[in-house]
Amino acid sequence: MKSGVDVEVVAAADINTLANHVYRHNFPGTRLIQRNIQSLTVQEVDDMTVEMIVMSPPCQPFTRYTLVDITVGLKKDVSDVRTCSLLHVLALLPDLKDSFRYLLVENVRGFESSQARDHLVSTLDSIDFSYQEFMLSPSQFSIPNTRHRYYLILETGQSEEHMAQFLVPDKVLGKHVKLLDIVEPSSTRSCCFTKAYTHYVEGTGSVLSPAGADAAGRELERVGAIEPGSEQQVGRLRTLQLRYFTDREIARLMGFPEVFTFPQDVTRKQKYRLLGNSVNVHVVALLILLLVSEAER
Repeated sequence: MKSGVDVEVVAAADINTLANHVYRHNFPGTRLIQRNIQSLTVQEVDDMTVEMIVMSPPCQPFTRYTLVDITVGLKKDVSDVRTCSLLHVLALLPDLKDSFRYLLVENVRGFESSQARDHLVSTLDSIDFSYQEFMLSPSQFSIPNTRHRYYLILETGQSEEHMAQFLVPDKVLGKHVKLLDIVEPSSTRSCCFTKAYTHYVEGTGSVLSPAGADAAGRELERVGAIEPGSEQQVGRLRTLQLRYFTDREIARLMGFPEVFTFPQDVTRKQKYRLLGNSVNVHVVALLILLLVSEAER
């Protein structure tokens, strides 16, 4: 609800009776599964047509602190039976049907250096899922409280066949690759996207390197001595899988909500042009808020 994303919670699962009592009090219309998560099967999850899984596995296996004279949390990591619920969900992921698209995992500081985390990311790597990891605290969002937590978010993304249409063409790789502004999935910046994006090269917007900007930079240095436009040069650059941002990705950077869509008869080129001429929704929303709040003083 807080995120503003329009979703339907198909089920909530927890073994804690008190937590479930409070959850049912607040969300009486949501299906509540009160049992060990390890009993969930692929078929059961698929039958619910789950698109997103949000989970916060038990934190005790990854933390250690003292309560009076009692040490709580022994950091047993994957050898702790309480980690089994996480490992079970990870075992389900590769076999879930195509409706599953998103995953969010939360845990305490310390999880990021655990064997469980290594197992988590190796599982995601093995099924070719793209993910990002964060260490965040409410204090970073102007909330006067410190609570550092590990977060991982995942989006399964589109098929390789779908994404192939966004690859930077060979003619650009051969002649203009040095003019491209290359960013990576974890980058915190991107250049301004104009209506000429994908039509002109320089100054119209960034391109994405799934392998990372550093890897792309190193490869550009290696091919520097190769004849520009040659099959050898283009072939090596092609392995970087440099691609243009999709219209949906640009719309997100421009602050448009997920519910904003284009009619089916609008072409990709037309979408880029419209987005390139647009305002940033988030920035304008804040300005309107400032304008109204100033007027009400």
